[in-house]
Order: sequence, then structure tokens, then C-alpha cells
Amino acid sequence: MLNFTHKKRSGASPVNRHPIILSLLTAATLTLTFAPKAYSSEADAKANFFSSPHSGEIQDINGFLPEQVYIRTRTQSYCTYGQFALVDGRIYFKEKGEDQWKLFKQTGLPHPDSTSTDKFTPPARIEEICADGDSFYAWDTEGTQYYIYLAKDGKRKDRSWLRKFGFPKNTYLSMNDLVKNYRGWSMGARRIEVLWHEDRYGNPHHYGTMGLETVYFLTSDGQHIRFADSGLPQDLSRSVEVPLNGAFIAENISVSADTIFLIGNKGSMYTRLIDFDTMGCDPMFFQYTYDHLEQKYSGTEYLSNYSPWALPAEDWMEQPKIPLYGQARLTKMISIAQNGHGNAARELRVAGTDPSGRTGFYHKQIFENEWSFTQAKLKLEESLFLDPTKEERGKSGNIEYSGPLIKNGKPLQGFRCYLSGASLCSEDECSLNIEYKGEKWKCKLFAVEKWTYMQRYDPGRDESLRDYFITPEFDQSEFSSYSEQFSSILQKLFGERNHKLFVFSAKASLEYFQITINGSEGGSFLSKISPLEQQQDTYVIFMTKRGIFQRNTITLRTATLFPRKNWEQYFQPELTLQNGKSYSIKERTEVQKVIDLNKKCAEELKKEIKESKKTSSSADTSRWGYNIIDLITRITFLNRLNFPKIKQVTSFGNQIMASNAENFAQLASYKELIYSNILDLVERRIQNYSKIIEDFDENKINSTLNSDAKDSYVDYFDMIYLPHYAEAKDKDDNVLANVQIATETPFVPAYVFFSTDGSMIIVLLKDSIGTITGLTKLPSSEEEAEKIFAEKPVKFEVELLLTNFSGTEKDRSVLSNKKSPECFYDSGTLEWNGKTLRIKARTALYSYKEIFCGK
Repeated sequence: MLNFTHKKRSGASPVNRHPIILSLLTAATLTLTFAPKAYSSEADAKANFFSSPHSGEIQDINGFLPEQVYIRTRTQSYCTYGQFALVDGRIYFKEKGEDQWKLFKQTGLPHPDSTSTDKFTPPARIEEICADGDSFYAWDTEGTQYYIYLAKDGKRKDRSWLRKFGFPKNTYLSMNDLVKNYRGWSMGARRIEVLWHEDRYGNPHHYGTMGLETVYFLTSDGQHIRFADSGLPQDLSRSVEVPLNGAFIAENISVSADTIFLIGNKGSMYTRLIDFDTMGCDPMFFQYTYDHLEQKYSGTEYLSNYSPWALPAEDWMEQPKIPLYGQARLTKMISIAQNGHGNAARELRVAGTDPSGRTGFYHKQIFENEWSFTQAKLKLEESLFLDPTKEERGKSGNIEYSGPLIKNGKPLQGFRCYLSGASLCSEDECSLNIEYKGEKWKCKLFAVEKWTYMQRYDPGRDESLRDYFITPEFDQSEFSSYSEQFSSILQKLFGERNHKLFVFSAKASLEYFQITINGSEGGSFLSKISPLEQQQDTYVIFMTKRGIFQRNTITLRTATLFPRKNWEQYFQPELTLQNGKSYSIKERTEVQKVIDLNKKCAEELKKEIKESKKTSSSADTSRWGYNIIDLITRITFLNRLNFPKIKQVTSFGNQIMASNAENFAQLASYKELIYSNILDLVERRIQNYSKIIEDFDENKINSTLNSDAKDSYVDYFDMIYLPHYAEAKDKDDNVLANVQIATETPFVPAYVFFSTDGSMIIVLLKDSIGTITGLTKLPSSEEEAEKIFAEKPVKFEVELLLTNFSGTEKDRSVLSNKKSPECFYDSGTLEWNGKTLRIKARTALYSYKEIFCGK
């Protein structure tokens, strides 16, 4: 997040995705290049993920190579095709119908077959495992995932180990710090073994042609569920909210056929069938509806996959508590397993003791009310038992936002908007309240995350944003009960849009929630938005967590300009020498080591810049690639057919692809901006540090680091006494505008311009170091700066950036070169005469317009 000073300087297999449709998308998306490290320097760390006291032998509760695996754990599991056990890092398998345990596929370790196209080096050992349906998953010591299909139906790579996972990039899934020290993980396969699922209204939907597997992690705090599936990019950026609006504290998780089973310390248990498709995030491949529509096909019929899936996904269901008396106790060792077709075909098991103290497990079918107990020789250590004295309800992480209703870039007087219930998960059910002069109107908003081919870290909570489709739910008849002006606005915003699927878009973070009501977020070639709609007024609801909407609040919208996690690593103490310090030849090795580290950083930065340019270019190419496909399907009327899902793909594909391309291009351009400026600082640092080594080579015993060697742009600005703050006033001494240096982001050479009408412009200085250090004489005081620069002002070439809803059309006419859906760019100059700061925007090749003049 940006902070500004206000003080003067005082000194594999996508879900049900038909091959024809898959080929269309592949043509449009596979040109992109990803940079997984873009959002966290820790995201790829291979740390000790398995340090939990509940890993290893403590998980072998069924015994050593047991006769029967009763409870699925991290080291012992079972599914339709057999049982698995992990012994000293190797996998043993007992196939259904057999009695003998054997090393799985001869070695007990993942390894590519001779005919496999997925080549990888076999891991030294496996740490944890899980089986469900026809699928078996395993993690090695490095936190890398491997999997294998157990069915012999010819549709998948039968019983061949795979590491490549996800879509569209052909790589593998790794754990990262988001799930470090997780409380539990599990995997669910929703395919032919379960055959269909029912939506919230009981309508069955066939699994399709390929199905999916989803991997779920219960995080270390027990209050977040992260997931990835075979049709998504290889990251853990997506999440499901836990029960009680995110307040439930779960001790363990088990999953089967994508039905999640959780348990808390007081014995409370919840289940929910939820994955990326059932929550509504895949409108290119499935029809969705928020209305109660009866379907005509049964779950055994393939065409039921094409009927609309009801949203929102089913709610969390609290399971009946297990009655405990005598010596009866429960453990956190829970298990869920599919055992038939449809949602009801799930058996729940909880390991524990009965009233007589005998070990075994409580069990029932998911929709039954009564639990039964089966005695079994389970090895249950004391640490596995639940502790009822501990809380199982914590603080909900849901966020409340408030802010104005904005029309064509200007807040509407008298209107205030409030949003509650936002979790920043992959689906949200929020409450939106709009107030106008004492009148209040309330509606429900269903938010589902847009599918993206971007590989991400933690959108909404890092420097990137969570991107949603929004569907409202309200009673339109209520509009007539409000005043004429309020009713008119409500009609314009919501009109006939009750349950209109994905009619709005939203971008969200920890700091703000922005809903675009009318107008497009950027538009695209062959956009489905009509010319009439493009001419409509644009309404935006912009709400912040603190509810403050002042001129500097709008900087939240461009916070991705300065992704702190991306540049902090380049300014660690071990990469810098002390300014003005004298170094002796005894410290040559130390100095050279620092220089080498900086050179390595410079190479990394150059690589990042190159990848950013490539990504930005290919993002736009992919959008054009999709739009050409869209054009062909419309000309040939193929988009009216929904077999094989051509209509479904083209209904939302253009919007999704455009949104993806726009987000990718924006992030890529921001990243390029950040790294290119950091590279300038690093290269200047290398140049100054290398001068010390040059002095040593010339037989000098000591060498002092140049006092002009700076580590931030603010330090360089201070060399010529550029003001940290300046303001422009009218003849009556009223402030018209001000500019401020972003002192909290000293590695970007930027001023921020604020006008009293709410517009904000980022002023990026080009080659500021070269301009400053290239001056004939540098001032030693503010007074001397006035004398030197009065005769010849310092002039910087600048790039200007204006956010897309923070300014009037008049402002935008100055900065009319629109390169991004989020911003308007143009060039100009910044002049400093030692007393006055002037900013001019270039309006033609040799024509400028002054937009700021202040002291």
C-alpha cells in the first residue's frame, strides 16, 4: 500500500472440459509466460512443511501394514481400488481383493514410465499420501506433488506416475508458505466412481467426460482452506471459507468426491460439497443459475452435465454430534469416503473410544442422523484426542467496507455504500447497503472468482487483486417505496438485474472493494457490450476498509504500482556498503562479495524485466486469439449450440479472457516499471562500489565510498533539494492541488499529484539519477539550489498515469493516450528552479499543457 507524507521536508485434466473446447482455449492461452515469484519471495521456498507433530508414525493409527485401513490419514489411505500405506518414505499397496501388501509399482516411489512424456527425477522418499475414487496423490520431502490414476479405463494415463498438474502451464504443484505447518490436507476425486453430484436444489449433474481432482489444505490456524485442482494453474491462491462465516476453528480435514469434512475440538463437525466448478467459477464450461429450476435429466444421463447448475453452492451442513459418556472420547482423526453415486454416497468416520474405553471409530452415512460405533484395533496417541476445553470458534476474518457511489469519476453527493461479509475467498456472499439522505436499501451479492490462467500467490492479500463476477439478489418492487431520486438511482444500478448471472464485476483486496456497475472495465476487440451500453454513465462503488474516501485514499487503486515484496530483497544489508566509509585493502574480499551479490541481483532484475515484456505482449495476443475464435463461432452460429459447450464458452469467454489479459498486462507493466527503476539503482550501486576495487588495483591502501552513492530515489532527489511536498494556490490563497513524493516507496522515482476535485496522477521521473548526477554543479543548501537552478532549471522527462475513475473527462482529455483499462498514460516534463515545481503534459509532439505549478 502506498503511503504519502503530508509534511514539508525539514531538512492435467480440466474439469469436464470437452477436448474441442479445450483446444480453443489452448490456442488462446498457452502463449502466456508466467512468473510464479511475482507475488512473494517466499512462494517457492522448500522449507520444512512436514514439521507438524502429527506427521510420520503418529498417523499410522491403523497399525503397521494393517489388515484393514479404517481411517484415512496422511500415511494410510484407501479408495475404490485398494489400500495404501507409507513405510519409511515408500508406498505399499494392497489391491482390492488381495491380502498381501506390496511395494506400489515395484519401487514404492513415483517414477516416470519408459513411455511417459512426463519425465522427472524420482524423489528420494515420500512423506504423505491420500487416495480417493480412482486417484492417488503423494508429496515428497520437498513439498512437490505426484499422482497416479488407478482405473483401467483407457481415458487417463492408467497407472502411470505423473507430476505435471494443472492448466494451462505444463508444470507441477508445490507447497508454499501459505500452507506451511498445515493442520491437515486431503484430496477428492469427483468422477465416474461417484458419477454425479446434486446442486443445492437437488438437481443431479453428471460428472462429464473427465471429472477432476481437488487438493485441499487446512491451514495452520484451522480457519482457512486452500485448494488447487487439475484444471487450474499450479498455485494455492484459491480458498473456501470455513463454517460460521469463517469463525470455525477446525482441527483436521478429510475430503472425498470434493465433499469436505471438518471437526473442531468440542466435537462439532461440518460437511460441504464444494470445488471450483460447483461454486460457480467456471461459466465457460458450465451453465449456472441463481433461480430454482427443475432439470429433466437424471444423474446417470450425460446430458445432465449441460443443464444449469444451481448457485450458490450448497451451504456448510453441521453434522449431528456424537453422544459421549463414560470413557467415550473423540480424536481429530476423521475420514470421509465415497461409497456410491451422488451426494448421499459418503461415509463419515471419526476415530475414538466407546463408553467402555475400547478403540474404534464412529461412523454413519453423511445424511443419516445416528452414529454407530465399530470396534477396531487403532493406535491412538493421547495428542490425537480432541481437547473440549479449547475453543473451536475464533474471530471471523470477514471484512467490512464503506465508501461512495461514483458516477463518471465523481462521488455522488448524499450516497453512501456499505459492504459486509467479504472473506476474499473464491466465493463470497456479501450484504450491500446503500444509503441516501436517511433512506436505506439492502441487497445480497453473490461473488465468485473469475477463472484465470495467471499463476498467482494470494490475490486480495498480496499486491494483486481478487477478481469476481457478481450476481445481485433483491426485491425490485421495493424501489417504489423510496424517494424519486433514490429510486431512480437504484433503478439505473440494478433495474432488471435480480439474479442476472454475473452482471457486475468486482476487484477486491484487504484495503478496498470496487464494484463496476455500468460500463466495461476496459473493453476489448469484438466486445459483447453494445455501443449503447458503452455510452451509458459508468457507476462504480468504491469502498475501503476504513471507510475513508479522501484524495489519498484513491492511491489504494494503484497500490500494485509499488509491490513491496518484490523489491525488498534487493535492499538487504548484505547488499550495501556504508556511504562515506573508508575501506582498506584488508576488506577487499568483503567489498567484492557485495559487488558480486549486486551483479547477481542485476541479472535477476534484467530477467524479470524481459519476462514482464514478454508476458505483457503475449497477454494481448491471447486475448486477440480468443476473440478471433469468438468471431468465427458467431459468424457460423456455432455459439448458439451448447454441444459440445461452444455456446457456454463463448457466452462468458470473451469477458473472462479480456479480464485475464487486462490484469496480466497491467501487472506485467507495473512489474516492468518497478524492476527497471530498481535496476537503475543497483547498477549505479555496482558502479560506485567497483570504484573501490579500482582504487585498490591502483595500489591505494584505502578508498572511500563516493558520498553521492545513494540507495533510494528520495536520497537522489535530496541532492538537488527537490521538495517532498509542493502545493498550487489561487490568487485567494486557496489550495488547488498538491504533489508529494511517495517517501514510503523510495525505490520508485515518483511524485503523486492530487487535485481538489479528487483526481490523482502518478508522475514518474525518467532517468532521474542520470539527470541529477549529470549536473555540472550540485547545491550544498536550499539557498544555493535557488541560485543555481534559477538560471537553468532542472528538467526531467516524466510519464503520467491517471487512474480510470479518479478524474473528470476534462482531466482525461489531457492524458488521453489510453494504454490500459486501469490507467491513462501520457508523457510530459517536471521542472525545478529551486523554488517552484512545474509539471507539464505533452499534448502534441512539441506542445505542452501546464497541469501544476506550485511551491
